[in-house]
Amino acid sequence: MRLLILLLISFSVSANDLESYKATCEDIGFKPKTENFGACVLKLRSKNASNQNTNTKVISNTNNIEELKRQHQALAQQQFEALQKQNDLLERQYQNQLAMQAQQKKAAEDAKRKRVSVYLMKLGAGMMQGQTMGDSARAAQGLPLIDAPKRPIMQPMQNYRVTLPNGSLYTCRYDANVRRANCF
Repeated sequence: MRLLILLLISFSVSANDLESYKATCEDIGFKPKTENFGACVLKLRSKNASNQNTNTKVISNTNNIEELKRQHQALAQQQFEALQKQNDLLERQYQNQLAMQAQQKKAAEDAKRKRVSVYLMKLGAGMMQGQTMGDSARAAQGLPLIDAPKRPIMQPMQNYRVTLPNGSLYTCRYDANVRRANCF
């Protein structure tokens, strides 16, 4: 049975393809046209085919590896470019924020200078009108003035009776305007 299979295979395969296998099997010591010789030829042929497949796979794997490397490198380059664009956008946003902060700071400083100038003008105007510095400062800040205490209303003239040690009465009149007492 093996012989029949061997013959069928040997007819299907061209003689040139098998000549190198036959020569190798003869060199090893197998006798041509025997069952063992046919098995030897088939083994050499299958080994050679698997070696060729392995070599092809190694070559194709090597090619595949190189292609994969190129693909991954291209993908990494795309990711890097996307990341760089994002970083550039973030940097522009940061620079815009810095510019806005500088504008706000300048506007705040200008407003402060204006408030100080207005305050100083109001302070000077109040002092020119005869207000004290404290009253002018309060008015310049928009605070109510502190009213000065009101002078009590004094009786311009008041009579007093004083009893002297001898028992006689003495009448005095106090004049608040001149701050003097006249007794009679």
